[in-house]
Amino acid sequence: MSKLSRRWRRLRQAAKEWAGATYELDGVRFTLPPWADDVKRNILKGHYEGPERRLVAKWLDAGTPVVELGGAFGIVSGIVGARLAAGTPHVVVEANPALVEFCRLNAAAARPAGSPVSAIGAAIAYGGNGHAEFWPSDAFLGSRLARGGEPGTIRVPATSLANVLARAGFGEYTLVCDIEGTELELVRNEAALLARCRLAIVELHPDVFADRGSSEDDFIGLLAGAGLDVVDRDANVIVARNRALIVQET
Repeated sequence: MSKLSRRWRRLRQAAKEWAGATYELDGVRFTLPPWADDVKRNILKGHYEGPERRLVAKWLDAGTPVVELGGAFGIVSGIVGARLAAGTPHVVVEANPALVEFCRLNAAAARPAGSPVSAIGAAIAYGGNGHAEFWPSDAFLGSRLARGGEPGTIRVPATSLANVLARAGFGEYTLVCDIEGTELELVRNEAALLARCRLAIVELHPDVFADRGSSEDDFIGLLAGAGLDVVDRDANVIVARNRALIVQET
């Protein structure tokens, strides 16, 4: 086992054992490790993922199961969980092995006892034979799939939206997504599954799209082609609703 692999295994174990200081944001309390200084500063200032938090508060349906891709420390996960009805399932996917346990802890903290919450340690990635090369940022925020030959990458399990939905047994669902540009590949590869997505709250990464020969407009066009129309926006975070499922409601 490489030194890097040992390091991340130790961090993952530390996450399981760390009692941690708690912090509050939007009335929800979170457990964070001592090495999350940037996150703590943003929480104390009220800045952490402001657009995503505001749109979750405005649009999230309390009774629809949630698939959250890119949980980080589980702070948005906790805010999502606080707005879900008792018994509504919530699945969080996070690639960084040092953070998966925090996703589970913080997603569950605001839920009534017995509400189904799970955290999956994997990256959303395609074409990697079950694994993905992942670049974990030293600051833990902005970690992403590796772009080829980068130093400091680690190998993590890969999964897909299809696998997550099948494992959870979800029919219709809400998607909350912040995966540092891989949302483009997700929509390209799994557009058919968006027919079951009632609502998507997605952070866009236009610089990454441009690096991949695409654009924000292209991404929104792909969403529209999959049946999801943008109905709201806050900075780089959009909300898209499923036009076919809205028609069924009316």
